[in-house]
Amino acid sequence: MEKKNERLQSLLDRSRNGKNATSDDYKALQDEVARLKGELKREKLRADFYEEMVAFGNDVCGIDLKKLGTK
Repeated sequence: MEKKNERLQSLLDRSRNGKNATSDDYKALQDEVARLKGELKREKLRADFYEEMVAFGNDVCGIDLKKLGTK
């Protein structure tokens, strides 16, 4: 991941210096966007699952999991 961050930083530096991005640069950015979209999708699913788990615990077992985690 550090390697990708270095690559993205070099792209930003190049664009700030007025140099044009190459097709490889464009492809690298597209890949990074696709990876980040995948991470976001997984995190949203994880958050939704957690909310459903809390609601299920409260409805079925009568356990308020949100209060348990704050003690």
